[in-house]
Order: sequence, then C-alpha cells, then structure tokens
Amino acid sequence: MRQRRSRAAAGCAARGHASLAGMESPTVVPLRVGIVGAGIAGLALAGGLRRRGHVVELFEKAPRLLAVGAGISLAKGAVKALDELGLGEDVLGDAVERRTAVTALLLRPDGSAALRVPAKRLHLVPMTRAALHAALAEHAGDVHLGVEASVVASGAPVVVADGERHEFDVVVAADGVRSPSREVLGLDTGLRYAGWTTWRGVTTDPFDLRGRMSETWGGGAMVGLVPLIDGRAYWFAAQHAPPGVTVADARADVLGRFGHWHAPIRHVVEATDAGGVVRTDAYDLTHPLRTYVHGRVVLVGDAAHAMTPNLGQGANQALVDAAALAEALDDAARGQGLAAALAGYDRHRRRRSQRVAANSRLLGQVALAEGIGGRTRERVLGTLATLTGGARRAR
Repeated sequence: MRQRRSRAAAGCAARGHASLAGMESPTVVPLRVGIVGAGIAGLALAGGLRRRGHVVELFEKAPRLLAVGAGISLAKGAVKALDELGLGEDVLGDAVERRTAVTALLLRPDGSAALRVPAKRLHLVPMTRAALHAALAEHAGDVHLGVEASVVASGAPVVVADGERHEFDVVVAADGVRSPSREVLGLDTGLRYAGWTTWRGVTTDPFDLRGRMSETWGGGAMVGLVPLIDGRAYWFAAQHAPPGVTVADARADVLGRFGHWHAPIRHVVEATDAGGVVRTDAYDLTHPLRTYVHGRVVLVGDAAHAMTPNLGQGANQALVDAAALAEALDDAARGQGLAAALAGYDRHRRRRSQRVAANSRLLGQVALAEGIGGRTRERVLGTLATLTGGARRAR
C-alpha cells in the first residue's frame, strides 16, 4: 500500500500551514478535513467548511452523485443550520417564502380529521431530495467519485482510498445508515428493523393538494401527502411488513394497500411514475452510540444516529450536525485544539440527536399501532377530534 499526503494536504503544506493538532495559538489556520460520504451531511459540511476557508477532500463510493429518496421537509432547525453554514440563500433561494401548505391535518383512513392546525406553525419547507442534494453539491467542491474509502480503526485522521492513505487534521464519517466507518471504529451497535416498510414518491406533474399537508393513521399503516413548492405533490406511506421483500411494481403494491383510503391518496400515487416509487425498510440503531468521536474521526448524520423516518428528521438532524461540527472545527482553528472541539461537538449533538431518534421510533409505534395499541390510538384521535371541532371530513 502506498502512502501519500492528499492533494489538499500537500497544498496546505506548500503554503506553510501546519497541522492544528495540539495547537494553542489563536491564529486561525485552515484545517485539512477528509469526508467519507457525499450524502446530505457530507455535502453540506464540505460546502460550509470550504466557505470558512478550510481545505476539504470528499470521497464517495458511488460513480456519480445521486439523491436517494423522493421528498423532504426541512424543519426550522435545518434551515437555520444551512444559514449557519453560509449556504441558506444559495441552497434554498426563496423556498422559505414560497411554502405552499396552508393547513396541516391528522386524518383517519375515511378522511375524517382528528387534528388540524395552520401549516405555518410547523415551519416546514418541503422540497425534493434531488433538488436539495443538487444544490448542496454545487457548493461542496470536487468529489472523488467511485472511490472505496475507509477510516482506520485507531481513529487516526487518515482516509484509505483505493489503497492509498490520505492524511488530514480530522476525518468525518458521513457514510450513512449502514456506515462501514462506524463498524471499523468499534462504535457500531447494530441495526434493528423497526417492523415496517416505507414507500415514497413525487408526482410527475403538478398536483393540487389545495394547500393541505396531511398524515393519515390507521390499522398498522399510514400515508402522508405534502405539497411541494414546484407544484407537485410528495407522498409517503408505511405499513407493517416483513423486511427484505421485493416486488415487481412498487406503485401497484402501494395502490393495493392504500388505494381504498380517502381521496386523493389513490390519485396522487397514480400520478407518480411507477419507476419513481422508492420502497425502503425502516431501520434504526439497536442502541444509541456511546460517542460520536473516536480519536480524530467524527461521525455525522445517519452514521451517528440512524433513525426511523417517522418524524422526518433524518436529513434535518444531519444538517444540524454539519453546522455544529463546522462551528466546532472553527473553534479548533482559532486555537481551542481539536480534541476539545470534537468533544464539544459530541456533547452538543449526541444527546439531542439521540432524543430525536427515540421520539421518532416512538411516534412510529403509535402511528402504526395495531391491536390494543391501535384501539388506544383511535380513542386518542377521537378525543383530539372532539377538542378541535369534531371529526368532520377534510374537504
């Protein structure tokens, strides 16, 4: 195996920059950062760090950048994180002002409303994952694509990519739910199947949801509908099912399961290209990680806190991670020292993100409850309907 300094590292050395390991000087010196994984977390962090003047190399095993998924709703914290990274205006443009949902509804399968609130209270910015991914990629800089990259077990700031060692000041593992880095570092607690499968899609053409975003709960299953700022509709569904099942036509599968639910669920699914329906089993970490940092390698996004999608917070928490880590690395560049900066990131993000993951799993268990749990949920929904004006149909 050959060993060499990365091109970015060599560039820093040529300009006379030293490593910040153990540095106590207040002088701001750019860090050399290696990032493994070019998903939302990796791209956002790369863009934010570059804008701060740090030197970044980003490694991705896929041969080209592809957004996995259909739609996404950015919460207030994620929008703030993009602003803190210096990416908000470029990535979101006027999306915050163009939010199209007026009312948010919690419904039953027959269309009766258990809860309705003004959508503006949720502070959500719905968009496609492809649009978010592409916008982040524009500002992330060059990416090493089609590269098998890994961290080293000792936690040294090294990325091994196609047999070559690239040395950095710090390495970030942003390699997803099934993170190989998490396992190499000895932090992995394993994944557990949540008990349900999810389906997602975006209509091919504009679809008028009349300003309503909704979730419908019932019988161990749920469906969500969200209007996107480009006029199309994003939908998602979940139902108890065994893991690892494949079907020839995922859209037909969804229609068979949910086509008899209230309008316009069937019409929204039918308006989606059959090849654009994504089916994914829901997994999260078996146990929360004891730390997000090992040596000078740090975990972000799903690699750190893989969670079920029930709160829609996976990508949101990844963006918050990226902003928090960028700030921590700035602290290191100002002389705090890397060990202290990474420990601060771990303290700040681990408890918060793990709480979100636990709440997401709990919400999924409630929304998809069957038997006694399902009957309890229905009583709660009935009480909510009474408190909020009766179980009238959402028209």
